[in-house]
Amino acid sequence: MEDRAAEELTIWGTTRCLLLPLSMLWLCDGMNILAYITEWTLFAVYFAEAYAWSSSTLTGAAQMAGDLLAAAILALTTTKLWARLLRAAGATRALDRSILQPPWNLGVFFAAYAATFAMLAQPAFVVSVIGQVLMGTVYVFNKQAILECYVSVSHGSLSLFRKIEFVGSMSFNLCMAAASLLAVLAYELISITAPFYFVSALSGVWAVVVVGYFWLRLRGRMGESFAAAELSLPKERISRTERTATGTT
Repeated sequence: MEDRAAEELTIWGTTRCLLLPLSMLWLCDGMNILAYITEWTLFAVYFAEAYAWSSSTLTGAAQMAGDLLAAAILALTTTKLWARLLRAAGATRALDRSILQPPWNLGVFFAAYAATFAMLAQPAFVVSVIGQVLMGTVYVFNKQAILECYVSVSHGSLSLFRKIEFVGSMSFNLCMAAASLLAVLAYELISITAPFYFVSALSGVWAVVVVGYFWLRLRGRMGESFAAAELSLPKERISRTERTATGTT
């Protein structure tokens, strides 16, 4: 049984049924960079035009702040302090297991994009800058979550992970290339806030799609880790196939 499962551990294998969930993850990878590049392309000209804020030093610092905040938090999660916090605080542990683990955290982060990009488009300068900073934090968290999902669905197979990451990088690069052009066109032809509202709406819809899809796929396995839940799916399908072949129930 285990040998058979290992043989079918491929993207295209029908028993493992990885193509659809991987397609969702690849789209998440592309959507994540599309959101970030939209803001990265426009933030300097947008702040100068909307708020007369043209200091390259300060706008650059605000752009970097979110990334640095995310890096600091991710570093904290690798420490013993974070582990003790999760053990000591029941509410924190429950929150971590319910919505901060793959794939559910993808929905959380895309919903956060919806909020931060809406903040970017607001007339209040402080609200817009906070949205910019938090957007960078969300990008780093979301990228980390996507990579964790890649690891989970590869089930320890390095060759499969490389294939998944390769296709993910193509989605990433394609959306990164398209984002700048689309953002500038929307900025020039519609309004200066149109790109941000568009990404906000798109991210909100995508958050619902991602959570809805994985809820349907993993229903009945909500208490399991993503890797364990995914690994149990093909085993059940193999078992049903073998029962059918032998005429047993």
